[in-house]
Amino acid sequence: MQAWRILEKGHPSNKLTRETLMPPEPGDHQVQIRVDAAVINFADILVCQGIYQNRPDVPFTPGLEAAGTVTVAGRESPYQIGDKLAGMTTLPHGSFAEYCLLDDNAALKYPDDTPAVDCGLLYNTFLTAHIALFRRARLQRGERLLVLAGSGGVGSAAIQLGKI
Repeated sequence: MQAWRILEKGHPSNKLTRETLMPPEPGDHQVQIRVDAAVINFADILVCQGIYQNRPDVPFTPGLEAAGTVTVAGRESPYQIGDKLAGMTTLPHGSFAEYCLLDDNAALKYPDDTPAVDCGLLYNTFLTAHIALFRRARLQRGERLLVLAGSGGVGSAAIQLGKI
């Protein structure tokens, strides 16, 4: 498979290297998916620089979110080959590759007729916005919402969820 890799920590604009690798093998509670959509988050830049909360050792394949089709399921996984999943990847096997890993508890099934590109943002980006608005801020119908940095992923998700 082809993958974008970080061999030395730094900004991905000048530290990503394309490599040919074997697809990662899932553990018992993981799945390997063929990446149909990869999400690029601000957090991915921080991961590449080694300044995010998740700090994999180099070399690694970045990409914190993905949507795709299960190609290999771990022995204890509830998912099956062919299932469509979106979720948080399991670094060091991120989504900037043809195949990545998802932990079973960090994946959501989505309908076969829904484009992967529409689902890639569900887990991290929209879930972060949802938790911020409805669990932490306890946003209620009829209230006004001001979203700063609304042009980013989580900010734009917050605007969409707030409108709903």
